[in-house]
Amino acid sequence: MSQYGKSLMIKTATNTIPTYSMSCLQILAKKIKKIDAVKRDLWWGFEEKRGTYFTSWKNLSLHKNLGGQGFRDLRVLNQSLLVRAAWRICINVYEQWVKAMQAKYFPSTSLLHASIKTNCSWAWNGIQKQVRFKKQHSRWRLGKGNKIKLWLNDWVVGMDTPPALRNGASDS
Repeated sequence: MSQYGKSLMIKTATNTIPTYSMSCLQILAKKIKKIDAVKRDLWWGFEEKRGTYFTSWKNLSLHKNLGGQGFRDLRVLNQSLLVRAAWRICINVYEQWVKAMQAKYFPSTSLLHASIKTNCSWAWNGIQKQVRFKKQHSRWRLGKGNKIKLWLNDWVVGMDTPPALRNGASDS
């Protein structure tokens, strides 16, 4: 099989097939390493796991414009899909699936302020692990400001924690 054919087969089988599972479940690092090993073996064509590798897998994982084959890092793909799910929960507050998640896992607050739960579904476990990443890499757009909780949200660019209330000042 040609290199193009191998590349297409590997990308189709290992990137598109597990994408749905990755969008709602955090895949174990051990499983991702196993999938990467299968990708490498398919690419190099070694059945006995012996032979010479002409370039590193890291170089093959680079984008095609940078000289690689464009194989995706499945750990990063999994994380990005879970962050996207968390973002969708924050944005689509009126959809039924979001209301169901909110009723079960964070009934009295928002996703950003929900406490970490240990006894929960696999889907929620994967999403809640990415909330911290979402908090670190997103900021509020002020607008009217009626949805921002001044003393809880990180709304000032460059600050890792919300502003503190000064002694003697009131919140009213």
